[in-house]
Amino acid sequence: MKKYFGLQGKAENLEEVNEDGFKTVYVYHTKYIQDLFYIGPMYHLEYPDAIKILLVLDVDLEFNELIGVGPELTRYYRLRAASFIQENPGSSVGQPGKWQGFNTGVVIYNLKNIRESQLFNQLINPEFYKMATTKYFYGGLGDQDLFTLMGWEYSELFYNLPCQYNYQTYRDIDYTQFSLELDVKNDDPEYRNCKNQGKVIHVNGLII
Repeated sequence: MKKYFGLQGKAENLEEVNEDGFKTVYVYHTKYIQDLFYIGPMYHLEYPDAIKILLVLDVDLEFNELIGVGPELTRYYRLRAASFIQENPGSSVGQPGKWQGFNTGVVIYNLKNIRESQLFNQLINPEFYKMATTKYFYGGLGDQDLFTLMGWEYSELFYNLPCQYNYQTYRDIDYTQFSLELDVKNDDPEYRNCKNQGKVIHVNGLII
């Protein structure tokens, strides 16, 4: 791989004149002689079968948001917040798009930013829980509900993960247990606004 993908030699030997007469100069950095930059195709051979998915990141990346999470692909939160919406008809809460609520099947946590965020840590307390649930609705889905309410109050804390990275199928869910009129198989095209094919399929609703 180094022979074919690791440019070596002096800079003057890396010039190439194209057919149109323009000159291309290839610039290399000595760091790319390290084995680290050639092991990508070998991960599956080295790691045990128990490790099925691996996310590899450069060390020079910067993440600005605290939490990256995708949308709930039904009108579930619009129905849960029905009383608030009725009292606040101009609100965007529960509407399709940025405000339709989160689904925490796939979440990216920036622990460094979370630790450093005074606002986030102020919200992790019973006073905020009481305020948010009294204002919108009382939750039943754990931190998914909490993050949705936090997102409605402080959207800047969250990165909206593209829906194709948490494409929910909703198999075998009976929403009558929530007293919600929700047909996820035939309803909600405006909430299932995922134009790209799902890359991470979330087969939610199954009891395993």
